[in-house]
Amino acid sequence: MLYANVPTRLKMCSNTIAALGFAILYTEHHVADVSDTISRLRVQNVRNEQIMLFNGHSAPTALTFSPIYTVPNNAEGSLTKTYAWMMSAAAACFQYIVFIEDDLALSPNFVAYMRWGRRVMELDPAVAVVSAWNDNAVPAVKLNPSLVFKTNQFMGLGWAVSAKHALMFAAGFSTRPWDLTMSETMATRGLVSIFPQFPRVYHRTASFWKFDTLQVLNTTRTVLPSPGTIATNYKQYLQSICILAYTHLAQSKADLEPALKRSGLDVPWTTSSLTHGLYGAFLNTAVYADQSGNQHIFSIYPNGANCSYRI
Repeated sequence: MLYANVPTRLKMCSNTIAALGFAILYTEHHVADVSDTISRLRVQNVRNEQIMLFNGHSAPTALTFSPIYTVPNNAEGSLTKTYAWMMSAAAACFQYIVFIEDDLALSPNFVAYMRWGRRVMELDPAVAVVSAWNDNAVPAVKLNPSLVFKTNQFMGLGWAVSAKHALMFAAGFSTRPWDLTMSETMATRGLVSIFPQFPRVYHRTASFWKFDTLQVLNTTRTVLPSPGTIATNYKQYLQSICILAYTHLAQSKADLEPALKRSGLDVPWTTSSLTHGLYGAFLNTAVYADQSGNQHIFSIYPNGANCSYRI
């Protein structure tokens, strides 16, 4: 294993392991951002004992929060080793853990969304990750805060995972990038991520990819589909948002991306950088919004979720 030995129960853990915890890995470059994240979590009724801070360097920290766990020397300098150690440590304290990168700003709806996601993971063992992020939330499109989707790729940037899956992923990390390994593990084990059409996080420092221009939901409440619907009736859920005029059928997986490009939608990420497949696809189907809020469904016939027939 890559990570240092982690005690079964860290000192900050209560006698009863909490159902949902929040783990933040940070460096001194983002102390102000992490302070803001902690404040936003508290406003959304997260208690201090539900928060674990991991300092990515051995240097003293300027954060006024206790306790703070410093990544051990045998993991420092390697992001993969750091994530392996942190995921294992957090899994000793919480049944489900939300990992928050240090340069994210949280939506007022972030915690409620993650609590909803925890319930989905409880109902559907194939859901390994619930992410708050969507790469395609560009300013030009009209997003629906009530829509969520399954995908075969790993979705990060504010993501929840069960302790069981966290330990499984961490045990499989090698010298390769940790997120690539997670995506490959999900593919080989038939696991999926859930992500929202309307992001619940804002990426402050990703100007190179223009992620700092994407939309983030700024309301406290929104109506999400029932966890049971997403867990057990996802095909029917897709069909419920289907409109024939915005359904694009293809004969093979190779035809899906050209069909998307022909549609003229403002979708900067049509291909997943991790899977090299259609971004956000599951059951051979991906969904993208347009500037009017119409939901365009790209699907392989007859296994997808087009509107011209019943599944």
